[in-house]
Amino acid sequence: MVDPANRVRIEPLALQGYAITARPKERALDLRKVLEFRLPPPCALISHDVVTVMGVAPSRWFILGTTLPERSALQEACGDRALVSAIESVWQYYALRGAAAPEVLASLVAIDLAPDAFGSTACAITAAGPYDLLVWRLRGEEAGFGIGVARSLSRDFHVWLEEAVHFRSDRGGRRGGR
Repeated sequence: MVDPANRVRIEPLALQGYAITARPKERALDLRKVLEFRLPPPCALISHDVVTVMGVAPSRWFILGTTLPERSALQEACGDRALVSAIESVWQYYALRGAAAPEVLASLVAIDLAPDAFGSTACAITAAGPYDLLVWRLRGEEAGFGIGVARSLSRDFHVWLEEAVHFRSDRGGRRGGR
Protein backbone atom coordinates (compact mmCIF):
# COMPACT_ATOMS: atom_id res chain seq x y z
CA MET A 1 0.00 0.00 0.00
CA VAL A 2 1.31 3.48 -0.92
CA ASP A 3 -0.24 6.76 0.16
CA PRO A 4 -1.39 9.13 -2.62
CA ALA A 5 1.55 11.47 -2.09
CA ASN A 6 3.91 8.47 -2.34
CA ARG A 7 5.44 9.35 1.02
CA VAL A 8 4.65 6.12 2.91
CA ARG A 9 4.69 2.46 1.90
CA ILE A 10 3.39 -0.50 3.91
CA GLU A 11 5.01 -3.76 2.83
CA PRO A 12 4.84 -7.25 4.32
CA LEU A 13 8.16 -8.60 5.59
CA ALA A 14 8.74 -12.31 5.09
CA LEU A 15 10.76 -13.11 8.19
CA GLN A 16 11.50 -16.25 10.13
CA GLY A 17 11.77 -15.88 13.86
CA TYR A 18 12.73 -17.46 17.14
CA ALA A 19 12.26 -16.40 20.74
CA ILE A 20 14.97 -17.28 23.22
CA THR A 21 13.86 -17.26 26.83
CA ALA A 22 16.65 -17.77 29.34
CA ARG A 23 16.29 -19.21 32.81
CA PRO A 24 15.94 -16.58 35.55
CA LYS A 25 19.17 -14.69 36.19
CA GLU A 26 20.76 -16.14 33.00
CA ARG A 27 21.48 -12.98 31.02
CA ALA A 28 24.81 -13.69 29.42
CA LEU A 29 24.08 -16.35 26.84
CA ASP A 30 26.89 -16.49 24.31
CA LEU A 31 25.62 -17.73 20.96
CA ARG A 32 28.53 -16.47 18.86
CA LYS A 33 29.19 -19.97 17.52
CA VAL A 34 25.76 -19.90 15.88
CA LEU A 35 24.98 -16.18 15.39
CA GLU A 36 28.47 -14.62 15.21
CA PHE A 37 27.67 -12.01 17.89
CA ARG A 38 26.47 -11.64 21.48
CA LEU A 39 22.84 -11.12 22.45
CA PRO A 40 21.95 -7.44 23.06
CA PRO A 41 20.49 -5.99 26.27
CA PRO A 42 16.75 -5.19 26.56
CA CYS A 43 15.42 -2.49 24.19
CA ALA A 44 18.43 -2.89 21.90
CA LEU A 45 19.08 -4.75 18.69
CA ILE A 46 21.96 -5.97 16.63
CA SER A 47 21.68 -6.41 12.86
CA HIS A 48 24.16 -8.45 10.92
CA ASP A 49 23.61 -9.27 7.26
CA VAL A 50 20.22 -11.05 7.16
CA VAL A 51 19.75 -11.52 10.92
CA THR A 52 18.39 -9.09 13.51
CA VAL A 53 18.52 -9.95 17.20
CA MET A 54 16.42 -7.90 19.62
CA GLY A 55 16.54 -7.78 23.38
CA VAL A 56 12.84 -7.53 24.16
CA ALA A 57 13.01 -8.05 27.94
CA PRO A 58 15.53 -9.19 30.53
CA SER A 59 16.43 -12.77 29.62
CA ARG A 60 14.30 -12.71 26.42
CA TRP A 61 15.37 -12.13 22.81
CA PHE A 62 13.76 -12.31 19.38
CA ILE A 63 15.84 -13.41 16.42
CA LEU A 64 14.39 -12.38 13.05
CA GLY A 65 15.69 -12.84 9.54
CA THR A 66 15.20 -14.20 6.07
CA THR A 67 17.77 -16.95 6.65
CA LEU A 68 18.27 -18.22 10.18
CA PRO A 69 20.21 -21.06 11.74
CA GLU A 70 18.21 -24.19 12.56
CA ARG A 71 16.29 -24.00 15.82
CA SER A 72 18.07 -27.15 16.97
CA ALA A 73 21.48 -25.47 16.52
CA LEU A 74 20.36 -22.51 18.62
CA GLN A 75 18.90 -24.80 21.28
CA GLU A 76 22.12 -26.81 21.38
CA ALA A 77 24.14 -23.62 21.85
CA CYS A 78 21.81 -22.54 24.69
CA GLY A 79 21.83 -25.93 26.35
CA ASP A 80 19.59 -26.10 29.39
CA ARG A 81 20.13 -22.39 30.12
CA ALA A 82 17.36 -21.24 27.72
CA LEU A 83 14.43 -22.37 25.60
CA VAL A 84 14.32 -21.59 21.86
CA SER A 85 10.89 -21.49 20.23
CA ALA A 86 9.71 -20.64 16.72
CA ILE A 87 7.59 -17.46 16.54
CA GLU A 88 6.83 -16.99 12.84
CA SER A 89 3.39 -18.57 13.32
CA VAL A 90 2.66 -16.05 16.10
CA TRP A 91 3.85 -12.76 14.56
CA GLN A 92 3.22 -10.96 11.26
CA TYR A 93 5.79 -8.38 10.19
CA TYR A 94 5.47 -5.21 8.13
CA ALA A 95 7.82 -2.53 6.87
CA LEU A 96 6.68 1.07 7.07
CA ARG A 97 8.89 3.08 4.72
CA GLY A 98 9.04 6.53 3.19
CA ALA A 99 9.61 10.14 4.14
CA ALA A 100 6.42 10.35 6.23
CA ALA A 101 6.81 6.92 7.90
CA PRO A 102 8.20 8.35 11.17
CA GLU A 103 5.33 10.82 11.37
CA VAL A 104 2.67 8.16 10.71
CA LEU A 105 4.16 5.75 13.25
CA ALA A 106 4.64 8.53 15.84
CA SER A 107 0.92 9.28 15.58
CA LEU A 108 0.18 5.71 16.67
CA VAL A 109 2.76 4.87 19.34
CA ALA A 110 4.14 6.63 22.40
CA ILE A 111 7.78 6.41 21.32
CA ASP A 112 10.13 9.26 20.42
CA LEU A 113 11.12 8.08 16.92
CA ALA A 114 13.72 10.77 16.27
CA PRO A 115 16.93 9.08 15.06
CA ASP A 116 18.90 10.33 18.08
CA ALA A 117 16.29 8.89 20.50
CA PHE A 118 15.27 5.73 18.61
CA GLY A 119 18.31 4.96 16.54
CA SER A 120 19.48 2.01 14.50
CA THR A 121 20.10 -0.11 17.60
CA ALA A 122 16.75 0.51 19.33
CA CYS A 123 13.66 -1.66 19.52
CA ALA A 124 10.51 -1.56 21.63
CA ILE A 125 7.44 -3.51 22.52
CA THR A 126 4.63 -1.01 22.79
CA ALA A 127 0.88 -0.60 22.42
CA ALA A 128 -0.85 1.18 19.56
CA GLY A 129 -4.58 1.35 20.03
CA PRO A 130 -5.72 -2.24 20.67
CA TYR A 131 -2.50 -3.77 19.28
CA ASP A 132 0.72 -4.82 20.98
CA LEU A 133 3.58 -4.10 18.59
CA LEU A 134 7.24 -4.89 18.21
CA VAL A 135 8.88 -1.83 16.59
CA TRP A 136 12.43 -1.39 15.28
CA ARG A 137 14.25 0.83 12.81
CA LEU A 138 15.10 -1.05 9.62
CA ARG A 139 18.80 -1.44 9.03
CA GLY A 140 20.23 1.38 6.93
CA GLU A 141 16.91 3.26 6.67
CA GLU A 142 16.46 6.48 8.62
CA ALA A 143 12.76 6.61 7.70
CA GLY A 144 12.02 2.89 7.68
CA PHE A 145 10.56 0.82 10.51
CA GLY A 146 9.83 -2.83 11.09
CA ILE A 147 6.60 -3.58 12.88
CA GLY A 148 5.54 -6.92 14.31
CA VAL A 149 1.95 -7.62 15.36
CA ALA A 150 0.17 -10.74 16.54
CA ARG A 151 -0.68 -12.76 13.43
CA SER A 152 -4.26 -13.24 14.65
CA LEU A 153 -4.74 -9.45 14.57
CA SER A 154 -2.63 -8.69 11.50
CA ARG A 155 -5.47 -8.10 9.00
CA ASP A 156 -7.23 -5.65 11.30
CA PHE A 157 -3.91 -3.98 12.12
CA HIS A 158 -3.03 -3.63 8.42
CA VAL A 159 -6.37 -1.89 7.72
CA TRP A 160 -5.85 0.34 10.78
CA LEU A 161 -2.34 1.24 9.60
CA GLU A 162 -3.61 2.04 6.08
CA GLU A 163 -6.23 4.32 7.61
CA ALA A 164 -3.54 6.12 9.59
CA VAL A 165 -1.51 6.62 6.40
CA HIS A 166 -4.56 7.99 4.54
CA PHE A 167 -5.50 10.23 7.47
CA ARG A 168 -1.98 11.70 7.41
CA SER A 169 -2.14 12.21 3.62
CA ASP A 170 -5.58 13.81 3.77
CA ARG A 171 -4.40 16.25 6.45
CA GLY A 172 -1.29 17.14 4.50
CA GLY A 173 0.97 15.60 7.12
CA ARG A 174 -0.25 17.84 9.96
CA ARG A 175 -0.31 16.32 13.43
CA GLY A 176 -3.69 15.31 14.73
CA GLY A 177 -5.11 13.38 17.63
CA ARG A 178 -4.10 9.80 18.31
